[in-house]
Amino acid sequence: MRMIVRVVIMGIALALVVGVIGRAVEIQRGRGLNDALFSAAARGDATQVSVLLRKGADPNTRDQAGWSALTQARAGHHSEVIRLLERAGGRE
Repeated sequence: MRMIVRVVIMGIALALVVGVIGRAVEIQRGRGLNDALFSAAARGDATQVSVLLRKGADPNTRDQAGWSALTQARAGHHSEVIRLLERAGGRE
């Protein structure tokens, strides 16, 4: 009986650890998408912006300076990227 209880407790502990680690990976993956979106918007790479938005990048996250991807696209006069970001709900 004690062995079964130990196995159950270890299983629960493992599930909790995997859940926490999995969430951390998802958070990092999301940040990576948003960082890539900033870069693509600044370069005017409409194809990459479109792909990143479909994968879940947030058009409204901001960089450390407070700029959104839309702000970066406007600064570079990248009209196609501006249109994509606005359609995705991006705002400055």
